Amino acid sequence: MIEFKAVSRCFPAKEEPFLALDNVSFAVDRGEFVCLLGHSGCGKTTLLHLLAGFITPSAGEVLVEGKPVRKPDPSRSVVFQEYALFPWMSAIQNAAFGLRSLGLDKAERRARALAALDMVGLAKESRRYPHELSGGQRQRVAVARSLVMRPAILLMDEPFAAVDALTRGELQGDLLRLWKETGVTILFVTHNIDEAIFLAQRVAVMRRGAIAGERTRTAPYPRLRGSESFAAEYRAIEALLYGNTEELLEK
Repeated sequence: MIEFKAVSRCFPAKEEPFLALDNVSFAVDRGEFVCLLGHSGCGKTTLLHLLAGFITPSAGEVLVEGKPVRKPDPSRSVVFQEYALFPWMSAIQNAAFGLRSLGLDKAERRARALAALDMVGLAKESRRYPHELSGGQRQRVAVARSLVMRPAILLMDEPFAAVDALTRGELQGDLLRLWKETGVTILFVTHNIDEAIFLAQRVAVMRRGAIAGERTRTAPYPRLRGSESFAAEYRAIEALLYGNTEELLEK
């Protein structure tokens, strides 16, 4: 469904251009849940922004169902690390905001927004404003705002990084439920190994603007963080992340 074909991306800088992505080729199947994992500055968010249509590649192509990505599209919704909610709008107004671009009438926008809030467990909080919601609830509204567009692809840029550990675990569980219910294709950016193992069917590890390696997860959901298989997968991904594969895989 998604293809990055020999994609490179340079950004201008004072001394010399900064190469954020270097000849990346990568594909995602329809309905797949894939995590892009790596340290800050490795290029994972740049890859996500290329797929979102926010920027264009310096070389190569980004394709969705065989067609080049040229600009943003409602079929590809983005959930950012920051909630990015309008503080003067209620939860349901925030959730419905993007529907204006589809030309739907007010009643239909409200119905779809309320259904999306219900999917994330916030139907009863629909009239509340962002300052009246917890951090986890605000991020749920942000997810609802993406789901209300009924996207084929959901792009998530470290969406749970700003919440506490307990809330993060709850949101991860909610996301897996929504993924199974909707069948949406998810590309999820994180720098957290534990999160990637818990969520993804496949983890693509990035280092210095390139894909260092991939790990396919076959363990059933829900995944037990204290299990031996979880620990072994952690070590394997850590090896790809830090580049000392042989040493870490022997541990």
